[in-house]
Amino acid sequence: MIDTNAISRELLLDALAREAIKPAFQCLVDFRDYGVKGFEVLARWIEPGIGEIPPVRFIPAMEQHGLMDALLIHMLSKACQIAVTWEGDFALAFNLSPLQLQNPALFGLIREAAGSVQFPLARLQMEITENALVTDMGVATSLIRQLKSAGVQIVLDDFGTGFSNLERLHAFAFDKLKIDAGFVRKMDSDGDSRRIVSSIVGLGQSLGVDVVAEGVETQMQADILRDLGCSFGQGWLFGRAVPPPDAALLLRRRFGQPASGDRLSTVSPFQRLHQLEALYRNAPVALCFIDRAQRCVSANHRFQQVVGLTSSRLMGRRLSDVVSVASMGGLLAAVERISQGAAPAQVQIEAPCDAWYLASVQPVTDEVGEWIGTSIIMLNVTDQRRAERAIRESEEHFRRANELCPDIAWTALPDGTLNYMGPTFGETRNMSVEDRIAAWLEGMHPEDRLRVRKEWLAWLPSGQPFETNFRTKWSDGSWHWVNSRAQPHYGPDGKIDRWYGLMVDITGRRALERRIFVLERLLARSRRRQA
Repeated sequence: MIDTNAISRELLLDALAREAIKPAFQCLVDFRDYGVKGFEVLARWIEPGIGEIPPVRFIPAMEQHGLMDALLIHMLSKACQIAVTWEGDFALAFNLSPLQLQNPALFGLIREAAGSVQFPLARLQMEITENALVTDMGVATSLIRQLKSAGVQIVLDDFGTGFSNLERLHAFAFDKLKIDAGFVRKMDSDGDSRRIVSSIVGLGQSLGVDVVAEGVETQMQADILRDLGCSFGQGWLFGRAVPPPDAALLLRRRFGQPASGDRLSTVSPFQRLHQLEALYRNAPVALCFIDRAQRCVSANHRFQQVVGLTSSRLMGRRLSDVVSVASMGGLLAAVERISQGAAPAQVQIEAPCDAWYLASVQPVTDEVGEWIGTSIIMLNVTDQRRAERAIRESEEHFRRANELCPDIAWTALPDGTLNYMGPTFGETRNMSVEDRIAAWLEGMHPEDRLRVRKEWLAWLPSGQPFETNFRTKWSDGSWHWVNSRAQPHYGPDGKIDRWYGLMVDITGRRALERRIFVLERLLARSRRRQA
């Protein structure tokens, strides 16, 4: 193993001359379609008889001996010479050290190295760490402006670990921000890291620049980043730095399924925030968000009207401290149950002035499923309850009248699906419409059930009146014969929009017909004998 302190300038120059130090390519993946859009070019020193010498050992020696520009130009020349033959509109990214930003001649060296192999400057990216920006700002600003004027993109590397501020972000007009790998690796287990990553993504999007996440090692991390709106990912999930032949193959590979066109994550968090705020403010329902301490964090105007409180009296306070238990007890209980890990619930609330609301209380989780609060959605169902009450009263009137008549009304959709069955004898009087339909289908004689269904479905296309007879079990357990008839109803467009039907008990009639049939046969037999 070569000691860093023992790496001389001559040894480094010799390694560069012998091309023992070579470029390796780590891919940059676009989260929108999971395709490879570029590579970060990294230096790899492989010494015969010794093996690979890690960058953490020789890069400091390069800086110590003032060879970082030589290393950059060597890497850039070789990488561009190799990659210029690859298909695709990908980019190559290279790292700049703090000392290199102080070299006013660096732009000319970069332009010459790329131009010698005809690799477009517009497909180069220079990555600068935050620490590099605390040195001589004048020279650094001039160099960055030269690079950007030539089309080279400038990337702020390891964002979140250095000393940059918003003023410098604005002054240098970075094209990309790279989130430090330390935050990314802890996202799926640490809520603070997720919030930091989310904030950086939002900052980048609000500034109109792409955000690259370093250190992506798991699919969960990639999914979180994609949902947050991060543009690009880089890390071991997509592969380590590889030799040129392997890198060329990666350009034809995808690491996942492209995002759907209506996916919310394709919108930046900055845009998403304002869109959701507009929806929240203008929603035709009452909305409120309760944090983990059961304090009201946000509530739209409709929610404030329902609980009868202004924003100043509601925000930041526990809901249980500001609303009446008498009128909101069900809602408070549902919120408490959610805080204890219960499933989403729906409760009905009677507000003043005979107003009714249906409240949906649901837990809110972050990208990895950690509970962060409770959402309340309240829909005014006053008109619906009044309509239901009127329907129940009408149905009760109909049922009372129907008790005097043994006939049973029914309706069906154009495709033949039953959607109403009138109340009738026995237990079905207290059933819902759905239960009555199910009870009638279940009560049909097994030998008739399939036959009648086939007849009904086969008849529908004709659009003509329908009639059939079948057996069904009566409330006393006996089998009765029923005649069922239906007439089509036509809508304004001239098409059938409903079938209206009526079922009549014909057991007595069939028995009489049977007796008449038997008597007629006996009479006919007697006549034949007399003849």
